[in-house]
Amino acid sequence: MILIYNTLLIVVLFAAFPLIIINIFFADKRRKTFFKRLGLFSNSFIFYKNKFGKSDKPVWIHALSVGEVISSEPLVEKIIDIYKRPVVFSVSTQTGYQTAKRVLGNKVDFLFFFPYDISFVIQSVIKRINPHVIVMIESDIWPNFMHTVKKEKIPTVLVNARLSMQSYKGYKRFSPLFTPMFLQFAAICTQTQNDSERFINLGLPKNNIITTGNIKFDQKFDNINRDDVKKLSVLIKSEINKKVFIAGSTHKGEEIILSKSFLNIRKVVKNSVFIVVPRNPDRAASVKNIFSDKGFSTIFYNDILSEKAKMKNKDVLIVEVMGALTTLYAISDVAFVGGSLVKEGGHNPLEPAFFSKPVIFGHDMKDFKLISEMLIKFSGAFFVNNDREISKAVLMLFTDSIKAGNMGNNAKKVFLKHNGAVDKIIEVIKTIEDNKQRKKKH
Repeated sequence: MILIYNTLLIVVLFAAFPLIIINIFFADKRRKTFFKRLGLFSNSFIFYKNKFGKSDKPVWIHALSVGEVISSEPLVEKIIDIYKRPVVFSVSTQTGYQTAKRVLGNKVDFLFFFPYDISFVIQSVIKRINPHVIVMIESDIWPNFMHTVKKEKIPTVLVNARLSMQSYKGYKRFSPLFTPMFLQFAAICTQTQNDSERFINLGLPKNNIITTGNIKFDQKFDNINRDDVKKLSVLIKSEINKKVFIAGSTHKGEEIILSKSFLNIRKVVKNSVFIVVPRNPDRAASVKNIFSDKGFSTIFYNDILSEKAKMKNKDVLIVEVMGALTTLYAISDVAFVGGSLVKEGGHNPLEPAFFSKPVIFGHDMKDFKLISEMLIKFSGAFFVNNDREISKAVLMLFTDSIKAGNMGNNAKKVFLKHNGAVDKIIEVIKTIEDNKQRKKKH
C-alpha cells in the first residue's frame, strides 16, 4: 500500500505543481513554512546538534496547530520533568509555530516544522532528529512518516486520540490504507471508550488501545500572574464594578452577531463592558470597525495596558495581541467561546470553566464535542443560536447572580472531575519503553 500511496502522491504533486508554486508565492503562511517543511532547518538545528550531540536521543512531540499545541502543554511539562534527555517539538502550521514559541519556547530544546510526507524528506528529518520515542497529539498522521518510524524501530504513540463516527466511516471505507498505518503505533491513547471501540473496530489489537482521557482537562490555567489579574480588573472595571461579557477566540462572521447582542445587553445593563478577543489578532482593526459602526466607543487592549487611555467611558475592548485571553477570562462574568457560531468547530470551553465562569457557545463545537456535551449535561454551559439568544442568556446571567454562580461552579466541577490523562499517558509510554528494553536483552 505504501508503494501505491507514493505513486499517487507523485502523480498529484506533478499535476498540482503550478498551483503549488502560485500558492507559495502568493500565500504568506505557505511561503513562510514551505522550505522549512521540506526539512531545510535554520541555524537553530545546528545549535541543537552542537548542544546535545548524537548520543542523546530526544523525545519528539508533535502537534498539528494552535489547539493541539495549547492542550499539549501539561504533557510536555511532564515529559520534560521525568526524562533526562532533550525534548523537541514540531508543528505543521505557522500559527501553531507562533503559539508553540510563546507557550513552549523556553521549555523545549528545539522547535521546528513537521516535514511534508515525502519519503526522502521524512527519512532525512528522522535521521537528523534521531528520536528515542515519538509522541503525536491527536492527529496529523501520514503514511510515509509512520512507515519510516516503524522501519527505524522508533516507538511512536498517538495520544489524546479521537475518532468521530464520520471519521471512523471514512477510515473504514479505505481500511487497506489507514488500518496498516494505525497498526504501526506502539499504542493509541484515546479520549473516550467510544473512541477506543472505533479504533478496535478498524482491526487494531485491543491491547494497543488504551482509554486515558482528554489531556485538555490537565491544562494549567492557574499559572497566570495574579497581579496582572488585579491590575486588569481595575483598568477594565474602573472604580465601579462593571459587568464584563467576554467573547474568546472569535472568527470572521461572529463579531457582527455579537455586536447586535451587545446592543440589546447595553439597553438593559448599562453598566457593562464587552471584551472581544479575535482568534487571529491581525483581524483586530476590522473587528474594531464592526463595533464602531454600531455606535460603540472602542479601545485596543494595548492602550489600556500601557494606560495611554482609560476604559472608564469605553464600551468595547478589542484585544489585538496573543496570550491575554486566559487572564481576561479570569476577570469576566460571562464567557462566550468563539468559532462556534460559524463552521470552525469551536474552541476550548475549559479555559473559562476553570475560572468558574458560566459558558455559552454556538452549535458548532465538533472539535470539543465531548467537553461541550459534558458542560451542558452538568449545567455549566448552554448553546446559543443567534444574537437574540446570546443577549437573552447574558442578561439572565448578569441579573441572576445565583444562577451565574451555580453555572460557573458546575463548569469548574466538570474540569476537575476529568483530569489525570497525562499521568496515564506517561505510564503507557513507560510500559512501551520497558518492553523495548526487554526485547533488546533477548
